[in-house]
Amino acid sequence: MSGLAFVSGAANVAAVVGTVFSVLLVALEFGPDRHGFVVYRRLTAFWSCVARTPWPAVAALATGSVTAGLERAIHTLFVDADRSAFFNALFLGLVFLALPAMALLNALVGGSSLLVTFCAVVVVVFAMLNLSGEIGATWLFNRACATFLGISVFFFIPAYVLQSFSDRLLKEVVGHAVLESILVAPLGYILAYSAMIFFDNLLRGRARRLRDAINGFLAALPVSYVLTFAAVLVGHFAVADPEPKKTWALLLASMVFASAALPFVIAVLKPVLQSGRGLALAAAYGTCLVVASGFSILLYTFAYAAVDGAWSVAPALNVLVGMAPDGGHIYLGPAFWVAHLPYIPIALCLAGFAIGLLAKTVAALLGALRGEAFARDKPLLSSGLLCAMLSLLAWGLAGLT
Repeated sequence: MSGLAFVSGAANVAAVVGTVFSVLLVALEFGPDRHGFVVYRRLTAFWSCVARTPWPAVAALATGSVTAGLERAIHTLFVDADRSAFFNALFLGLVFLALPAMALLNALVGGSSLLVTFCAVVVVVFAMLNLSGEIGATWLFNRACATFLGISVFFFIPAYVLQSFSDRLLKEVVGHAVLESILVAPLGYILAYSAMIFFDNLLRGRARRLRDAINGFLAALPVSYVLTFAAVLVGHFAVADPEPKKTWALLLASMVFASAALPFVIAVLKPVLQSGRGLALAAAYGTCLVVASGFSILLYTFAYAAVDGAWSVAPALNVLVGMAPDGGHIYLGPAFWVAHLPYIPIALCLAGFAIGLLAKTVAALLGALRGEAFARDKPLLSSGLLCAMLSLLAWGLAGLT
């Protein structure tokens, strides 16, 4: 199998879903009073913004909305996560309760006792620090204990468990691995957050751009962890690969290069959006696509080619354009989907750009037929028409494949 049938089927499913949403939105527009709904108010604001935005500014507005959303997600869900009760409960419950309990259970059923022994050492050191913490003469001992506890709790214990679970996932059936990776990802999240605290203290407020880039990279790591297994699963279904390759080289290369793409895209697009020049935006998009291609080539090389001892760039280029590594035929296997993970951030921006242009087209057509304010006054109907256009594009893609 080449995988084209899978892409065609996925596009057909997307088209059907879009059609259902289109009919539902149009029906709701003519239903009972809906002005109090949060979705209605948000759609009204969206279409009001689209209607008053001139055509030359649509690209910058749509792209800016996506990059702003990505930055907001990084800050809300990662950088400022300690302000939420959920993060504190996750950290305390996972590190101080769940992991020691699992380590103890694992030791009782005959597994390795290393982690439970280490947790016991941590408890002893913590008790000693509590006793000597107020004694000034033991400041050097206290500092050593605090350093040991910090490294143990924030780095070693989560890293050890993450490594153990990941090693198991790489040997699991890929379908099970995807579901289990969602449960394991919080360990990566804690490690990434701990690394962010370390770099923040190291930089101490200096080099803001570097700090933002590091934070974006670290925030993407747990997401790319799950997406790696998901991409292997998609390739498994696309070409009916019975045993897709899952190695540590694949997992680490995918996480590093897929995560690096996120801060790069934001760093390149954000200054251009502030300038508002269309030519500069096109150049920025081109730069992001070129760099994403470079990340994809490096990802494939370290994940697949290097493992097989072949360092040639040709197989990576073939996989990148949807061919088998030898270039003989179309093959959208696991390597294709994994290698394209670095394209996700720029693909989201391009999707926002395309949806912005389609929304402006819908607003312009409705404005020509029913008046300039029609799209804003009928936001559900306008959104339904937009979904219908997206469904037509999805059906067109299904027909091409």
